[in-house]
Amino acid sequence: MAKFPVEAGDMEGIVDAVNYTLSGPAGLGQNFGGVNYSEPSWLTGNFRPPFTRLPISTVGNGADTVSSITIADPSNITAGQYVFGTGIGVAALVDGTYTSGSTTVPLTIANSGPVSGTINFYSTVPDKLYVAPIAITTAQWIDEYTRKFSYAAQPTPPFLPGNSVTVAGVSIAGYNERFTGPGVVECTTTYVTVKSTTPQTVLGAGAGGTVGYFNTIQAPVAGVNAAAETYLKTDCSTRLTVTSPTDRVFINVTFDNSISYTASAATDLQYSVLVNRYLAISNNDVRNPDFLYSFEETIAERVYTTSVAIGSGTLDFNTIFGSVIDQPDSAYYLYRVDVQFRVVNTGGAAQVTGSQVRLRNLTGQVVKQ
Repeated sequence: MAKFPVEAGDMEGIVDAVNYTLSGPAGLGQNFGGVNYSEPSWLTGNFRPPFTRLPISTVGNGADTVSSITIADPSNITAGQYVFGTGIGVAALVDGTYTSGSTTVPLTIANSGPVSGTINFYSTVPDKLYVAPIAITTAQWIDEYTRKFSYAAQPTPPFLPGNSVTVAGVSIAGYNERFTGPGVVECTTTYVTVKSTTPQTVLGAGAGGTVGYFNTIQAPVAGVNAAAETYLKTDCSTRLTVTSPTDRVFINVTFDNSISYTASAATDLQYSVLVNRYLAISNNDVRNPDFLYSFEETIAERVYTTSVAIGSGTLDFNTIFGSVIDQPDSAYYLYRVDVQFRVVNTGGAAQVTGSQVRLRNLTGQVVKQ
Protein backbone atom coordinates (compact mmCIF):
# COMPACT_ATOMS: atom_id res chain seq x y z
CA MET A 1 0.00 0.00 0.00
CA ALA A 2 1.40 3.43 -0.96
CA LYS A 3 2.24 5.73 1.92
CA PHE A 4 1.93 9.49 2.31
CA PRO A 5 3.93 11.64 2.51
CA VAL A 6 6.86 10.16 0.54
CA GLU A 7 10.23 11.45 1.73
CA ALA A 8 13.19 12.25 -0.56
CA GLY A 9 15.40 9.22 -1.06
CA ASP A 10 12.65 6.73 -0.17
CA MET A 11 12.80 4.72 -3.41
CA GLU A 12 10.50 1.99 -2.11
CA GLY A 13 7.88 4.58 -1.19
CA ILE A 14 8.22 6.30 -4.57
CA VAL A 15 7.82 2.99 -6.46
CA ASP A 16 4.75 2.06 -4.35
CA ALA A 17 3.17 5.45 -4.99
CA VAL A 18 3.73 5.28 -8.76
CA ASN A 19 2.33 1.72 -8.95
CA TYR A 20 -0.71 2.73 -6.92
CA THR A 21 -1.35 5.69 -9.23
CA LEU A 22 -0.96 3.63 -12.41
CA SER A 23 -3.33 0.93 -11.14
CA GLY A 24 -6.35 3.22 -11.55
CA PRO A 25 -8.40 5.80 -9.68
CA ALA A 26 -9.24 5.32 -6.03
CA GLY A 27 -12.57 5.93 -4.35
CA LEU A 28 -16.13 4.68 -4.77
CA GLY A 29 -17.10 6.20 -8.12
CA GLN A 30 -15.34 4.01 -10.66
CA ASN A 31 -16.49 0.78 -12.33
CA PHE A 32 -20.09 0.77 -11.13
CA GLY A 33 -22.85 -1.26 -12.80
CA GLY A 34 -26.20 -2.87 -12.21
CA VAL A 35 -29.84 -3.29 -13.20
CA ASN A 36 -33.21 -2.60 -11.61
CA TYR A 37 -36.68 -3.90 -12.56
CA SER A 38 -40.07 -3.72 -10.87
CA GLU A 39 -42.39 -5.05 -13.61
CA PRO A 40 -43.76 -8.57 -13.06
CA SER A 41 -41.88 -10.92 -15.40
CA TRP A 42 -41.62 -14.68 -15.87
CA LEU A 43 -38.43 -16.71 -15.87
CA THR A 44 -38.06 -18.52 -19.20
CA GLY A 45 -35.55 -21.15 -18.04
CA ASN A 46 -33.73 -20.63 -21.34
CA PHE A 47 -30.00 -21.13 -21.79
CA ARG A 48 -29.78 -17.95 -23.88
CA PRO A 49 -31.53 -14.56 -23.50
CA PRO A 50 -34.21 -13.58 -22.84
CA PHE A 51 -33.99 -14.99 -19.32
CA THR A 52 -37.24 -13.26 -18.33
CA ARG A 53 -40.35 -12.21 -20.23
CA LEU A 54 -40.65 -8.44 -19.69
CA PRO A 55 -43.84 -6.51 -20.46
CA ILE A 56 -44.19 -4.67 -23.77
CA SER A 57 -45.89 -1.77 -22.02
CA THR A 58 -46.59 -0.77 -18.41
CA VAL A 59 -49.24 1.89 -17.66
CA GLY A 60 -51.25 3.25 -14.78
CA ASN A 61 -54.93 2.43 -14.91
CA GLY A 62 -57.67 4.83 -15.84
CA ALA A 63 -61.41 4.33 -16.02
CA ASP A 64 -62.79 0.85 -16.62
CA THR A 65 -66.01 -0.75 -17.79
CA VAL A 66 -67.13 -4.36 -17.61
CA SER A 67 -64.75 -5.49 -20.36
CA SER A 68 -62.50 -2.56 -21.26
CA ILE A 69 -60.07 -0.07 -19.74
CA THR A 70 -59.25 3.52 -20.62
CA ILE A 71 -55.62 4.58 -20.27
CA ALA A 72 -53.62 7.74 -20.93
CA ASP A 73 -50.68 6.23 -22.82
CA PRO A 74 -51.48 3.52 -25.41
CA SER A 75 -47.91 3.35 -26.78
CA ASN A 76 -46.86 -0.14 -27.97
CA ILE A 77 -50.28 -1.65 -27.26
CA THR A 78 -51.64 -3.91 -30.02
CA ALA A 79 -54.43 -6.45 -30.40
CA GLY A 80 -53.65 -9.91 -29.05
CA GLN A 81 -51.39 -8.83 -26.19
CA TYR A 82 -51.82 -10.48 -22.77
CA VAL A 83 -53.02 -8.15 -20.00
CA PHE A 84 -52.32 -8.47 -16.25
CA GLY A 85 -53.30 -6.24 -13.36
CA THR A 86 -55.59 -5.90 -10.35
CA GLY A 87 -59.17 -6.36 -11.50
CA ILE A 88 -58.17 -7.71 -14.93
CA GLY A 89 -59.80 -11.06 -15.75
CA VAL A 90 -57.68 -14.22 -15.91
CA ALA A 91 -56.25 -14.86 -19.42
CA ALA A 92 -57.48 -11.50 -20.72
CA LEU A 93 -56.15 -10.30 -24.08
CA VAL A 94 -56.42 -7.02 -25.94
CA ASP A 95 -59.42 -7.68 -28.17
CA GLY A 96 -59.00 -7.91 -31.94
CA THR A 97 -61.31 -4.91 -32.37
CA TYR A 98 -58.74 -2.61 -30.73
CA THR A 99 -57.67 0.37 -32.85
CA SER A 100 -53.95 1.16 -32.57
CA GLY A 101 -53.35 4.36 -30.63
CA SER A 102 -56.78 4.41 -28.99
CA THR A 103 -56.89 5.11 -25.26
CA THR A 104 -59.87 2.76 -24.88
CA VAL A 105 -58.66 -0.85 -24.76
CA PRO A 106 -61.32 -3.57 -25.17
CA LEU A 107 -60.53 -6.91 -23.51
CA THR A 108 -61.51 -10.46 -24.44
CA ILE A 109 -62.38 -11.31 -20.80
CA ALA A 110 -64.63 -9.27 -18.53
CA ASN A 111 -62.87 -7.53 -15.65
CA SER A 112 -63.04 -9.47 -12.38
CA GLY A 113 -63.56 -6.27 -10.39
CA PRO A 114 -62.58 -2.59 -10.28
CA VAL A 115 -59.29 -2.12 -12.14
CA SER A 116 -56.63 -0.42 -10.03
CA GLY A 117 -52.89 0.06 -9.93
CA THR A 118 -50.43 -0.78 -12.68
CA ILE A 119 -51.43 -2.70 -15.82
CA ASN A 120 -48.86 -4.71 -17.78
CA PHE A 121 -49.12 -5.84 -21.41
CA TYR A 122 -47.12 -8.82 -22.69
CA SER A 123 -46.44 -10.21 -26.16
CA THR A 124 -46.70 -13.89 -25.16
CA VAL A 125 -48.37 -16.09 -22.60
CA PRO A 126 -46.46 -16.40 -19.28
CA ASP A 127 -43.56 -18.82 -19.63
CA LYS A 128 -43.84 -22.30 -18.17
CA LEU A 129 -40.95 -24.00 -16.41
CA TYR A 130 -42.57 -27.42 -16.71
CA VAL A 131 -44.31 -29.21 -19.57
CA ALA A 132 -45.32 -32.79 -18.76
CA PRO A 133 -43.88 -35.40 -21.16
CA ILE A 134 -45.78 -35.58 -24.46
CA ALA A 135 -45.86 -38.87 -26.40
CA ILE A 136 -43.85 -38.70 -29.64
CA THR A 137 -45.36 -40.26 -32.76
CA THR A 138 -42.37 -39.77 -35.08
CA ALA A 139 -38.80 -38.51 -34.72
CA GLN A 140 -37.04 -37.08 -37.77
CA TRP A 141 -33.39 -36.16 -38.43
CA ILE A 142 -33.26 -32.84 -40.36
CA ASP A 143 -29.52 -32.16 -40.35
CA GLU A 144 -26.58 -32.85 -38.07
CA TYR A 145 -27.80 -30.27 -35.53
CA THR A 146 -31.58 -30.32 -36.07
CA ARG A 147 -34.34 -32.80 -35.12
CA LYS A 148 -38.14 -32.72 -35.50
CA PHE A 149 -40.53 -34.48 -33.12
CA SER A 150 -44.21 -34.92 -33.95
CA TYR A 151 -47.02 -35.63 -31.48
CA ALA A 152 -50.81 -35.70 -31.28
CA ALA A 153 -52.46 -32.27 -31.61
CA GLN A 154 -52.18 -30.16 -28.45
CA PRO A 155 -54.57 -27.33 -27.45
CA THR A 156 -51.74 -24.76 -27.85
CA PRO A 157 -48.05 -24.98 -28.83
CA PRO A 158 -46.54 -26.55 -25.68
CA PHE A 159 -43.02 -25.08 -25.93
CA LEU A 160 -41.56 -21.64 -26.51
CA PRO A 161 -38.42 -20.73 -28.52
CA GLY A 162 -35.25 -21.36 -26.55
CA ASN A 163 -36.71 -23.98 -24.20
CA SER A 164 -34.22 -26.75 -23.33
CA VAL A 165 -36.52 -29.72 -23.89
CA THR A 166 -35.67 -33.29 -22.95
CA VAL A 167 -36.34 -36.22 -25.30
CA ALA A 168 -36.27 -39.74 -23.87
CA GLY A 169 -37.34 -43.22 -24.85
CA VAL A 170 -37.26 -42.83 -28.66
CA SER A 171 -36.61 -46.13 -30.48
CA ILE A 172 -33.31 -44.79 -31.91
CA ALA A 173 -31.01 -43.73 -29.06
CA GLY A 174 -29.41 -40.88 -31.02
CA TYR A 175 -32.57 -38.81 -30.61
CA ASN A 176 -32.57 -39.00 -26.82
CA GLU A 177 -30.98 -35.82 -25.50
CA ARG A 178 -31.53 -32.66 -23.47
CA PHE A 179 -31.40 -29.97 -26.14
CA THR A 180 -29.72 -26.91 -24.61
CA GLY A 181 -28.19 -23.86 -26.26
CA PRO A 182 -30.45 -23.20 -29.25
CA GLY A 183 -33.09 -25.60 -27.88
CA VAL A 184 -36.54 -25.12 -29.41
CA VAL A 185 -36.46 -23.16 -32.68
CA GLU A 186 -40.06 -23.83 -33.80
CA CYS A 187 -43.13 -25.23 -32.12
CA THR A 188 -46.71 -25.82 -33.28
CA THR A 189 -49.61 -27.81 -31.86
CA THR A 190 -48.39 -30.94 -33.70
CA TYR A 191 -44.58 -30.82 -33.74
CA VAL A 192 -41.49 -29.20 -32.23
CA THR A 193 -38.17 -28.57 -34.01
CA VAL A 194 -35.04 -28.38 -31.87
CA LYS A 195 -31.35 -27.73 -32.38
CA SER A 196 -28.46 -29.35 -30.54
CA THR A 197 -24.96 -28.03 -29.94
CA THR A 198 -23.61 -31.54 -30.61
CA PRO A 199 -23.51 -32.79 -34.23
CA GLN A 200 -25.20 -36.12 -34.93
CA THR A 201 -24.75 -38.36 -37.97
CA VAL A 202 -27.77 -39.27 -40.10
CA LEU A 203 -30.50 -41.01 -38.11
CA GLY A 204 -33.40 -43.02 -39.45
CA ALA A 205 -37.00 -42.25 -38.57
CA GLY A 206 -37.69 -42.97 -34.90
CA ALA A 207 -40.87 -43.57 -32.93
CA GLY A 208 -42.09 -43.70 -29.35
CA GLY A 209 -40.67 -41.87 -26.36
CA THR A 210 -41.59 -38.47 -25.00
CA VAL A 211 -40.59 -34.80 -25.17
CA GLY A 212 -40.97 -32.57 -22.12
CA TYR A 213 -39.58 -29.51 -20.38
CA PHE A 214 -38.17 -29.68 -16.85
CA ASN A 215 -36.35 -27.20 -14.58
CA THR A 216 -36.57 -28.90 -11.19
CA ILE A 217 -33.84 -31.30 -10.05
CA GLN A 218 -35.47 -34.44 -8.69
CA ALA A 219 -34.48 -36.31 -5.53
CA PRO A 220 -31.31 -38.41 -5.74
CA VAL A 221 -31.68 -42.17 -5.99
CA ALA A 222 -29.37 -44.56 -4.15
CA GLY A 223 -26.80 -46.09 -6.49
CA VAL A 224 -27.48 -43.53 -9.24
CA ASN A 225 -25.25 -40.55 -9.96
CA ALA A 226 -26.80 -37.32 -8.72
CA ALA A 227 -28.06 -34.85 -11.32
CA ALA A 228 -25.59 -32.20 -12.41
CA GLU A 229 -25.83 -28.79 -10.78
CA THR A 230 -27.90 -26.52 -13.01
CA TYR A 231 -28.92 -22.91 -12.48
CA LEU A 232 -31.68 -20.88 -14.08
CA LYS A 233 -30.40 -17.53 -15.27
CA THR A 234 -32.16 -14.27 -14.43
CA ASP A 235 -32.00 -10.75 -15.83
CA CYS A 236 -30.15 -9.44 -12.74
CA SER A 237 -26.53 -9.19 -13.85
CA THR A 238 -23.66 -6.77 -14.34
CA ARG A 239 -20.15 -6.86 -15.79
CA LEU A 240 -17.21 -5.52 -13.81
CA THR A 241 -13.47 -5.15 -14.37
CA VAL A 242 -11.07 -5.93 -11.55
CA THR A 243 -7.66 -4.33 -12.23
CA SER A 244 -5.70 -5.08 -9.07
CA PRO A 245 -5.36 -8.00 -6.65
CA THR A 246 -6.25 -5.58 -3.86
CA ASP A 247 -9.55 -4.52 -5.48
CA ARG A 248 -12.74 -5.59 -3.78
CA VAL A 249 -16.16 -6.04 -5.35
CA PHE A 250 -19.31 -5.11 -3.44
CA ILE A 251 -22.58 -6.68 -4.62
CA ASN A 252 -26.09 -5.76 -3.42
CA VAL A 253 -29.21 -7.71 -4.45
CA THR A 254 -32.96 -7.60 -3.93
CA PHE A 255 -34.94 -10.41 -5.53
CA ASP A 256 -38.70 -11.07 -5.14
CA ASN A 257 -40.03 -14.33 -6.58
CA SER A 258 -43.43 -16.03 -6.64
CA ILE A 259 -43.12 -19.74 -7.51
CA SER A 260 -45.89 -22.02 -8.74
CA TYR A 261 -45.52 -25.78 -8.26
CA THR A 262 -47.31 -29.08 -8.69
CA ALA A 263 -46.57 -32.12 -6.50
CA SER A 264 -47.61 -35.75 -6.97
CA ALA A 265 -46.18 -36.77 -3.57
CA ALA A 266 -45.34 -35.06 -0.29
CA THR A 267 -42.19 -33.14 -1.12
CA ASP A 268 -39.47 -31.09 0.53
CA LEU A 269 -38.93 -28.47 -2.15
CA GLN A 270 -35.69 -26.50 -2.03
CA TYR A 271 -35.39 -23.06 -3.64
CA SER A 272 -31.96 -21.43 -3.84
CA VAL A 273 -31.00 -17.88 -4.79
CA LEU A 274 -27.35 -17.50 -5.70
CA VAL A 275 -25.00 -14.68 -6.65
CA ASN A 276 -22.60 -16.35 -9.07
CA ARG A 277 -19.36 -15.03 -10.53
CA TYR A 278 -18.44 -15.89 -14.13
CA LEU A 279 -15.08 -15.29 -15.79
CA ALA A 280 -15.26 -13.54 -19.18
CA ILE A 281 -13.35 -15.36 -21.93
CA SER A 282 -12.92 -13.94 -25.44
CA ASN A 283 -14.60 -15.93 -28.21
CA ASN A 284 -11.64 -15.05 -30.51
CA ASP A 285 -14.02 -14.19 -33.36
CA VAL A 286 -12.67 -11.13 -35.22
CA ARG A 287 -15.93 -10.73 -37.18
CA ASN A 288 -18.23 -10.83 -34.15
CA PRO A 289 -16.11 -10.33 -31.04
CA ASP A 290 -17.80 -11.09 -27.75
CA PHE A 291 -17.24 -12.89 -24.47
CA LEU A 292 -18.14 -16.34 -23.24
CA TYR A 293 -18.68 -16.72 -19.50
CA SER A 294 -17.33 -19.61 -17.46
CA PHE A 295 -18.73 -20.29 -13.99
CA GLU A 296 -16.12 -19.64 -11.30
CA GLU A 297 -17.73 -19.42 -7.89
CA THR A 298 -20.89 -18.81 -5.89
CA ILE A 299 -20.16 -15.82 -3.68
CA ALA A 300 -23.50 -15.73 -1.83
CA GLU A 301 -26.41 -18.16 -1.48
CA ARG A 302 -29.75 -18.23 0.29
CA VAL A 303 -31.53 -21.58 0.54
CA TYR A 304 -35.22 -22.05 1.40
CA THR A 305 -36.74 -25.49 2.05
CA THR A 306 -40.52 -25.83 2.16
CA SER A 307 -42.64 -28.94 2.67
CA VAL A 308 -45.52 -29.14 0.20
CA ALA A 309 -48.42 -31.59 0.03
CA ILE A 310 -49.85 -33.32 -3.02
CA GLY A 311 -51.47 -30.75 -5.29
CA SER A 312 -50.59 -27.33 -6.64
CA GLY A 313 -49.79 -24.03 -5.00
CA THR A 314 -47.76 -20.83 -4.93
CA LEU A 315 -44.84 -19.82 -2.71
CA ASP A 316 -43.58 -16.24 -2.24
CA PHE A 317 -39.98 -15.36 -1.38
CA ASN A 318 -38.12 -12.10 -0.80
CA THR A 319 -34.32 -12.32 -0.81
CA ILE A 320 -31.87 -9.54 0.06
CA PHE A 321 -28.08 -9.70 -0.09
CA GLY A 322 -26.57 -6.58 1.46
CA SER A 323 -22.97 -5.67 0.57
CA VAL A 324 -21.59 -9.08 -0.36
CA ILE A 325 -17.80 -8.73 -0.58
CA ASP A 326 -15.73 -10.52 -3.23
CA GLN A 327 -11.99 -10.30 -3.97
CA PRO A 328 -11.23 -12.15 -7.24
CA ASP A 329 -8.10 -12.01 -9.37
CA SER A 330 -7.64 -9.22 -11.92
CA ALA A 331 -9.97 -9.95 -14.85
CA TYR A 332 -13.30 -9.12 -16.48
CA TYR A 333 -16.30 -10.74 -14.77
CA LEU A 334 -20.04 -11.23 -14.99
CA TYR A 335 -21.96 -11.25 -11.70
CA ARG A 336 -25.50 -12.65 -11.95
CA VAL A 337 -28.38 -13.78 -9.76
CA ASP A 338 -29.21 -17.41 -10.58
CA VAL A 339 -31.89 -19.62 -9.04
CA GLN A 340 -32.29 -23.35 -8.57
CA PHE A 341 -35.21 -25.66 -7.74
CA ARG A 342 -34.61 -29.08 -6.20
CA VAL A 343 -36.51 -31.96 -4.54
CA VAL A 344 -34.47 -33.05 -1.51
CA ASN A 345 -36.47 -35.84 0.18
CA THR A 346 -36.50 -39.46 -0.92
CA GLY A 347 -39.88 -40.24 -2.43
CA GLY A 348 -40.63 -36.60 -3.13
CA ALA A 349 -42.00 -35.67 -6.56
CA ALA A 350 -42.67 -32.08 -7.56
CA GLN A 351 -42.07 -29.69 -10.42
CA VAL A 352 -41.85 -25.90 -10.36
CA THR A 353 -44.27 -24.89 -13.10
CA GLY A 354 -43.64 -21.14 -13.21
CA SER A 355 -41.65 -18.35 -11.61
CA GLN A 356 -42.90 -14.76 -11.59
CA VAL A 357 -40.20 -12.31 -10.51
CA ARG A 358 -41.19 -8.82 -9.40
CA LEU A 359 -39.02 -6.18 -7.69
CA ARG A 360 -35.42 -7.17 -8.36
CA ASN A 361 -32.08 -5.45 -8.69
CA LEU A 362 -28.38 -6.09 -8.62
CA THR A 363 -25.70 -3.44 -8.21
CA GLY A 364 -21.96 -4.00 -8.34
CA GLN A 365 -19.10 -1.69 -7.34
CA VAL A 366 -15.34 -2.23 -7.60
CA VAL A 367 -13.54 -0.46 -4.75
CA LYS A 368 -9.80 0.05 -4.87
CA GLN A 369 -7.92 -0.64 -1.66
